[in-house]
Amino acid sequence: MVMKNKQEILSKESLTEEEKLRQLDELRAYNRKYYHEHKAPMECQWCKKSFSNQSSVTRHLATNQKCKVKCLEDQVEKLKAQIAGEGALTV
Repeated sequence: MVMKNKQEILSKESLTEEEKLRQLDELRAYNRKYYHEHKAPMECQWCKKSFSNQSSVTRHLATNQKCKVKCLEDQVEKLKAQIAGEGALTV
């Protein structure tokens, strides 16, 4: 049986150290298998560069200046449209 998380395994007093290590190994193996089964290629919506998973895209967006600027410009345009829409309703 794989327990839910590392803290749950380590806090279980009825387990021996060997059992805790075995369950931690099972948890790592389960998480690794789950990750590899569910990872999917992703693409940056701004530069169309392909990445192997979502965390790579997130890191790319945090470090790539061109994509960061494009993202911020898009957010500004959305806010302008939202403000313009609200202004038309209140006048």
